[in-house]
Amino acid sequence: MTMQNIRSGWKWTGLWPVSMAKPLISSLLLPTTPKPSASSDQVSKGQSRGKEAEGWASASSAVAWSTPRKMKDLAGQLKLFTELDNDASTQRLLFMKVKKGFSKQAYNLATTQHKLELLQAQVTNTAARKRRAVQIDPNTKFANIKDIQKAQIKAGKKEDITDKSSEANLPSKAKSYIVVASRRSQ
Repeated sequence: MTMQNIRSGWKWTGLWPVSMAKPLISSLLLPTTPKPSASSDQVSKGQSRGKEAEGWASASSAVAWSTPRKMKDLAGQLKLFTELDNDASTQRLLFMKVKKGFSKQAYNLATTQHKLELLQAQVTNTAARKRRAVQIDPNTKFANIKDIQKAQIKAGKKEDITDKSSEANLPSKAKSYIVVASRRSQ
């Protein structure tokens, strides 16, 4: 086999390596070597490094930064940051983009919360209401329409309109006439 045949074989299979030595350095081809176990000195050094990192984070910044929850908090932090460092045009552009993104995210959050409230109200309105059994007279086999309407009123599905409609539609016997004109007699 020539070098050209080997390369054409790699190209034909689609496994053309960028580095020819990379397949030979694979962990599958190299013999495994046992790794040294972590000693107690290294564990204690790791713990002390964690404490050093906390100290470094607090010492590196003169201001205690927090995650802004409102646009007002973000504006205050950006103003404080510009006071600490030189004001550059790239920095101002970055802050404008951050403010725009923050306000856009707040708008999206408000609209989704509004949609959620509307959907929750819609779910409560369309929830299955409790049905009431129609109380029928024990001497009858079937329920009357009046019994069904009474059960619907008790369940809250219907308003009691029998009193209102009877008063509005039926004229009273005392005032069953229309007064066209009247003169006071003296």
